[in-house]
Amino acid sequence: MDMKANNLALGVAITLTCASLFSVERSSLYELDKYGGWTGVQGEKTGFFHLEKIDGRDWFITPEGNVFYPVALSHPYTGETAFICCEQFGGDYEAYVEDSFEKLLDLGFNCSLSEHTSPERNLNGFVQADPILELFEERNFPYAVGIYLLKHPLEFSPGESYPDIFSEAYLSIWADTIKETCLRYKDNPLVMGYYYGYGGLNDEAGLINALLQNPESSAGRRVLLEHFVAKYGDDLARYNSIYGKDAQSEEDILALESPIFPRSMNGRHMPGGTSGLDSNLLEDFEVLVAKVAEHIYQFGYTEIRKWDPNHLIFGAYLKPHSLDARTWKSVAPYLDAISPQHVVDIPDIDDFIRISGLPVLVSDQLFGVVYPDKIRFAAVENHDWRGQLYTQIMKTVASHPGMLGVSYCNCLYDQRDRTSRLAVGEQGIFDRKGRDRPEVSGPIKMANKNVYSIVQGDSGAYRSNISELMEMWKSASDGVSKDPDRQWKPPRKRHEHSVRQR
Repeated sequence: MDMKANNLALGVAITLTCASLFSVERSSLYELDKYGGWTGVQGEKTGFFHLEKIDGRDWFITPEGNVFYPVALSHPYTGETAFICCEQFGGDYEAYVEDSFEKLLDLGFNCSLSEHTSPERNLNGFVQADPILELFEERNFPYAVGIYLLKHPLEFSPGESYPDIFSEAYLSIWADTIKETCLRYKDNPLVMGYYYGYGGLNDEAGLINALLQNPESSAGRRVLLEHFVAKYGDDLARYNSIYGKDAQSEEDILALESPIFPRSMNGRHMPGGTSGLDSNLLEDFEVLVAKVAEHIYQFGYTEIRKWDPNHLIFGAYLKPHSLDARTWKSVAPYLDAISPQHVVDIPDIDDFIRISGLPVLVSDQLFGVVYPDKIRFAAVENHDWRGQLYTQIMKTVASHPGMLGVSYCNCLYDQRDRTSRLAVGEQGIFDRKGRDRPEVSGPIKMANKNVYSIVQGDSGAYRSNISELMEMWKSASDGVSKDPDRQWKPPRKRHEHSVRQR
C-alpha cells in the first residue's frame, strides 16, 4: 500500500474501527457548546474550565459543563512568519492575524495551549498580543496564559545565563508579575489555565551548574550544596573521591568550588543515556533536579492561588526525559495536570500518569519536519509521512484515558527568519508561499474534526498504538540522510521585515 493510501486507511480506522467510547453516529447527535465542548457527555457546570474523571476517563470540562478534548497548534503565531505578513498581506498585521486564525479553525484546532505565541518563537518581537487575544475572545477560542518562570535556553542573550531562582530578588519580581497576570485573567471563563512556557527545565544540567557556580553567598548555590553536606558530611573521603575535591569539613563543601555536572546528564532518561555516567553523579543529580522542580512548582502554585482560585495549573511544558516519574510525583501537589512533551516508548508517559496520580496534557508533540537542506530534529523523509504520523499520534493519545489532550509542535507556515535557531526545515502545514500541503492538512482536518468520535475509554489499545507509532517514526526517517555535513548549524545574519499596524 502506498503512503497516501495508507494515510487514508489510518484515518478511516480512527473514525470507524477504533474501540471508541463514542461512535461516529452517536457523536453526530450532539452539538458543541460555545467553547467547543461536546454536549454528549456532561460534567459539573462551574463557569470555568476544570478537570473531571467520568467513567474512568479524565476530561477537561468547559464552563458550560460539557467535556472538551483540546487539540492545539503549539506555535500558532511566530516571529519567524513575519515574511508571510509582508509578502501575503502587504504588512497588514491584523489581516495576517485574522487569516491565520481562520486557518486554525479550518484545520480543526479548538484552542491555544500556549497563549498567542511562545517566547522562544518570537525573539524578533513581531507577534503582538492584543489583536490575537481580542480575536480569541471574540470567537470564544479557549487559551492558556503564560507565566514564564524560566526562559527557554534559546531565548538567552549573548552571555546570559539562568537566574538564581531561589533568590529573594527573583521571587519578589515573579510574585509581582504573577499577581498582575492573575488579576487580569482570574475571572475570564475562556482561559483554560496557566503554563510556565516551553523548555525552562529541559536543560537541567545547564540550570544546576549555573546555580552551583554562583557566588558563595547566593541562595541557590547554598540550597543545592546542602544536599552534599547532608549526604557526605560524615564521609568526606567519598565526596572528595567522586567529585575530585579536597574538603576537610562540611564547611569546605559549602566554601570550595562546587561540583559541575556534564551536559550529557540531560539525556540520562533516554535509551542508552546513562552510558559512561557515574552512578553516584546520576543519583545526586536527580536529587538536585527534584529540588529545583519542587521549588519552581511550589512557588508558582502558591503565588497563583493567592490571586486566582478558578483556573487550572499545567506548569512547564517539558521534554519527557527532563523529569523522572518520582519527581513528577513530588511536584503533583502543585499541578492539575503534568505536561511532558512527546508520547514516546522510553521514557514511558504512562508511568508518569500512574506514579504521579495526575492526568497528562501532551504539551508539544512533534509530527515531523522535512529538511531539503540542513537536517535537524524530527527529520522525516517527506510530507506524506507527516500526515500519517499526525493521524497515528492522535489515535495514540486519544486511546489513553489519562491523556487529556494534545498540543502539536509545528507551525502554520514554514519558518524563515535568519535570527532564529528554530526557523529550520519545512515544518509548516503551509509552505513559504502560503500554499496548502494537502498531504499534511487533510489528515489533520480528519483527525481534529472527528476528535469526539475517536476518543477511547479503554487504555488497552495505548500500548499497541505507541508501538505502532514508534515503528512509523522509524520508517518515516529511514530515508533521511545521516551525513554529518548536513547537520544544521545556526546562521549569523539578521533578517528583518517591516510591518504596519492598521
